[in-house]
Amino acid sequence: MMSAVIVKLGLYGILRFCVDILGPGPAWWGLFLLALGAATAFVGILHALVQQDLKRILAYSTIENVGIILAAIGMSLIFRAFNLGALASIAGLFALYHLLNHAVYKGLLFLGAGSVDYAARTRRLELLGGLVKRLPWTSACFLVGALAIAAIPPFAGYISEWAILETMLQSFAVQDTVAKLVIAAAGALLALTAALAAVTFVRAYGVGFLAQPRSESVNAAREVPATMRLAMAFLAVVSLVLGTLPAFVVTGLNRTSTALWGTNVLDQVVPPLFTGHPGPYAPLVGLGGGVFAGLPVNGLVIIPAPGFSTINSPTYLVVWGLLLLIVLVVVVRSIRPWGARTRGPVWAGGIPRFTPRMQYGGLAYSNPARIIFNGLYRSSSAFQAASPSSRHGSGDIDYRQEVPPPLERELYRPLLQALDFVGDKVKAIQSGNVNQYVLYIFAIVIVTLVIRAV
Repeated sequence: MMSAVIVKLGLYGILRFCVDILGPGPAWWGLFLLALGAATAFVGILHALVQQDLKRILAYSTIENVGIILAAIGMSLIFRAFNLGALASIAGLFALYHLLNHAVYKGLLFLGAGSVDYAARTRRLELLGGLVKRLPWTSACFLVGALAIAAIPPFAGYISEWAILETMLQSFAVQDTVAKLVIAAAGALLALTAALAAVTFVRAYGVGFLAQPRSESVNAAREVPATMRLAMAFLAVVSLVLGTLPAFVVTGLNRTSTALWGTNVLDQVVPPLFTGHPGPYAPLVGLGGGVFAGLPVNGLVIIPAPGFSTINSPTYLVVWGLLLLIVLVVVVRSIRPWGARTRGPVWAGGIPRFTPRMQYGGLAYSNPARIIFNGLYRSSSAFQAASPSSRHGSGDIDYRQEVPPPLERELYRPLLQALDFVGDKVKAIQSGNVNQYVLYIFAIVIVTLVIRAV
């Protein structure tokens, strides 16, 4: 509920206020939302990358996804300001698509994190590991959610993120140099954000679910009850459907986007290949676009821009990717047939056996990013000898790393201190004396009458 519904209410308010109440306005409204959304997405995923708690990773990634949606809304306002109604509707349509995708796969991931906490009694990455063998159903469902949130085809997240970035590439239609520069910078930042999102969830899944368990509670973990598995499996299937049948999703969302932005762009996003009147999209019919003609949708191809001005169709990228994968499998198996397989011990550089302490942990995985972006993180780390012998290399050493929440030291802490100061001063008027409270009411009435008289 928190991730899928409540955090989206702010976006709902922005949509209704900007589109329904304010109407078409100056371009700087959209540029402001675009810049704010791109910066929010980038900062959110940066902090998700260094978190140790599985749920905190998901919470910070929610900030990232809300930033992406906000950037798409900003793009729709920019296009609207320059009288590019079709592009404005397309950007708004895929903002809604990404909102829906995020509600599904983030709900799946939070259920997965809850199942891990239920079974392993911890959510800390440095204590997890090896869950893929102990919680196979939970691990499989969490993997679907991780692939979806990392925008890996054919899962939810890929179509909407790709389409948002593709729509931003249509900024050449905007007749303003400053706006083009802002859109280009925001697009580059969102592309970097998408790459960091993939790294974040490779880290979360690789450290948390693969390799060996790092604690006794994880070693004793068993699969969660069937009802918990069923809930995750349902959202995993929905996440796959959202990624593989986008034409049906776009057809449904188009009704809402048309009401909001006033332009029906269904034929420009889902070419009318099944209608018998494909128009400028006729070449796609010859390329296989009409192979499933008869379905109750325009077609099965997604092209998030009018007039073939897009770089490529995300639908065809998925198809080409699958074909490439099949070719690679055939080539590999022609060189080494299925039956040609040998088994032997894993080579570990002469080490007799692996231990959990030898594994690549969450801190080690995220440390390069923390070093590169430490100007934003402003993190601190310290080594501390656990015993006197540690100083001579024969004992344990504690390593502590702190990455403060964004804006805590710069904004929230000074604001809370100011509120505490004001609260201490205001407490003087709360004396508990009824006569004094009546005096306050009398003074307010007098002031109100004076204001009305003036």
